[in-house]
Amino acid sequence: MNELNDIEEDFELDEGEGDSDEDLFMVCPVCGSPSIYQALGMITGQHFKCPECNYSGSLVIEGNMEMVKEIREKYRKDNKNDNRKE
Repeated sequence: MNELNDIEEDFELDEGEGDSDEDLFMVCPVCGSPSIYQALGMITGQHFKCPECNYSGSLVIEGNMEMVKEIREKYRKDNKNDNRKE
C-alpha cells in the first residue's frame, strides 16, 4: 500500500484543489490529520481536538499539501518506531 496515496485520500478535495502550493489546509500539528475540529472558542480563545491522535490544544497548522504530507509521514514513522520499542 502506498502511504502517499493514503495521505491524499485523507483529504476530500475538489478537482484541481491541492495542486497548487498556494492551497492551504488546516491540519493537526501532531499527526497532520485534516479531521481536526474546533472544540471551544469565543472568549477563551480557540481550542482544537484531533480524533486521530487525541491532540488537544490551541495550535493548528495551516500548510500546503507538501507540508501536510511531511507531517503525516513523520508521524507515521515515529509511531512505527514507538510501537517497536514496546
